[in-house]
Amino acid sequence: MPFSYRFLWLLFPSLVWLNSCSDQDDLFSLSLDQNKNLPVVATVGKQVILDSEVDAELQYMPSSLQQQSQMPEIRHRVEEILIRRAVLSQQAVAQGLDLEPDVATSIHEARDNILIDALKSRHLNQMSVPDQAALKTYYDSHRDDFAIPEQIHAAHILLLNKKEADRVYDLLKHKPALFSKLAIKESLDDSNNTRGGDLNWFPRGVMAEAFEQVAFAMKDKGQISKPVQTKSGWHIIVLKGRKAGRMQSFADAQEEIVHVLQHQALEQWINKLVAQANVHRKKKPAFNDPIELPHGLHTPLSNLQKSSVSKGTVNSEREVTMDKYAKTAPMHDDYSSASPLGNAH
Repeated sequence: MPFSYRFLWLLFPSLVWLNSCSDQDDLFSLSLDQNKNLPVVATVGKQVILDSEVDAELQYMPSSLQQQSQMPEIRHRVEEILIRRAVLSQQAVAQGLDLEPDVATSIHEARDNILIDALKSRHLNQMSVPDQAALKTYYDSHRDDFAIPEQIHAAHILLLNKKEADRVYDLLKHKPALFSKLAIKESLDDSNNTRGGDLNWFPRGVMAEAFEQVAFAMKDKGQISKPVQTKSGWHIIVLKGRKAGRMQSFADAQEEIVHVLQHQALEQWINKLVAQANVHRKKKPAFNDPIELPHGLHTPLSNLQKSSVSKGTVNSEREVTMDKYAKTAPMHDDYSSASPLGNAH
């Protein structure tokens, strides 16, 4: 299949330079001498671009396109992108932009974040896996966290007014098989109309109340509802499937529990490092007890769950307590795409 070069610009994140210094040949360049034994695809001044850097960039391509990653024209295009980055970065340094306060601060923050992620990744990788007794103890003491709620799989067609909704509903009463085609043609919900209005699986509490009352009341697969009104408009709903609520088994939950316990241990290790650090505040806080901050701010090294260093996977059907402060967002198949129907409406 043809490959769009424009897509490459969306695949590859910008390189982050880690140090601020006007002497770019010393700190922004990999010298030719240092890399004389490595395959080099290009040089920009004294900076070299290695074949391994091209390979690393190609790893960002979606899995569906990985087979095309070794095509000569694709690799050549990636080389051009890396050359362009090097030229522009060197020009920025030549103009002294790395010394401007805002830029220097951003470079410093990027450097800290990369080092922090690397540190957390190394510590997680060096951790031993909790034994079965510890996993079972956690499972037994957090059974409510492993309750998977009832879910339904539904699709909908969103119309502007009742007249339009009645017109489409009359068509569906005689030809229910046309639901997907009519959703593509008629639905105003751009987040899913190209998928035939498919909302995927979702539990209660995700959609607008009026929508949920109708959707969860339907019993038979393929059943189509009469038009129902929410603040988003008028909906016609089709039931595509139902999953009863259940408890996730210990066997299925083990990988997830390992993830939780290791991140709890990581948090404890971070707190210990901070407590032992040689820190001298210029001004002591005027309060005794720490203020509980929103999730992501309760630790100096935030975003433990979002970090690329996470080990294990979160079950896709339910919420999981990641630490004692907060829960992750439920990661059901794709019901977040149904935001126009959310509780705010």
